[in-house]
Amino acid sequence: PGAMNQYPPEVRQPPVPVVALTGDAEIEQRILELRRSWPKPPTPDALGERDVHTPHYCALAESPGPGSRAPRGDGGDAPERAPKSVSQVIKPGWWRKHAALVPAAVGVLCRWDSETQWQVPAQAVTAARVQVRPGCKVIVVLVVDGPGDPTAGGDDRVVFLRRAADLDSRSVIALSLRGSPADTRASVQRLDRALVDAADVYYRESARRAKRLREMAPRPSALAVRYEVKAAFAAHARRDLATAERHYAMAYSALAELCHGRFGAAPSPRLAASPPPAVALMPPGVVGVRLADLKASTELVALQLARLLLQAGR
Repeated sequence: PGAMNQYPPEVRQPPVPVVALTGDAEIEQRILELRRSWPKPPTPDALGERDVHTPHYCALAESPGPGSRAPRGDGGDAPERAPKSVSQVIKPGWWRKHAALVPAAVGVLCRWDSETQWQVPAQAVTAARVQVRPGCKVIVVLVVDGPGDPTAGGDDRVVFLRRAADLDSRSVIALSLRGSPADTRASVQRLDRALVDAADVYYRESARRAKRLREMAPRPSALAVRYEVKAAFAAHARRDLATAERHYAMAYSALAELCHGRFGAAPSPRLAASPPPAVALMPPGVVGVRLADLKASTELVALQLARLLLQAGR
């Protein structure tokens, strides 16, 4: 435990789905306070893995949204992205950003009674989509005071809302904060599950994109490692532990290749040390790699891989 304390919290804990709430600030605050008041699920091992897959709630206002990547051009065209670094293995702050700050799903909170107009949550959905990254799933949470579920059918306003906001049936749920503490907790846990299910779509697409880019990346290169880590992170957040372990292992192998290509040695006794190759013979994705960056990335990947291997009893 003492050795683990040297790492930041987002590295010490395994990745979980990152979600956010927006809309009615009073209801959002109450939900977060309720969640903080409940005891945390037990951790069956010392590495932080939990039996219950609970999401991490971030503040949407503090999340680096799509506008944080790059400014728009003078002519109002699409954002011009900064040149992709081919020498940085894992960008500084990347793990914390995706483990704690970038939501994979957002719940739009809206009070719902007989007087509520469907245009109100529809407009809130449009506003939320502007704040999040492409692929982030937005769901509507209708907060009701009394019994009954407006999403079960019979309320034409819900149908109009789904059509106007382009939402499927699973993207509109009802939430009740009335009743006994047990009922309230069960309702909030249903919200957790709905957001985790919505986040699953985002992480699946992230992994698919990372694997596609990995196939185009040269070997050895920092980009090959980076995309393996992204695919592993997405699988880990989805609790697809077998896939996550495979990608972490492939990332570690790619790091060994990169170290061997850059410095003539690898962090593995299986690869014999040799003199560093001439810079002129190094590929572009190898030349600028720094030893400190390589060591930090290797340590991060090894920690996550060891976590999964220990959890599996290997």
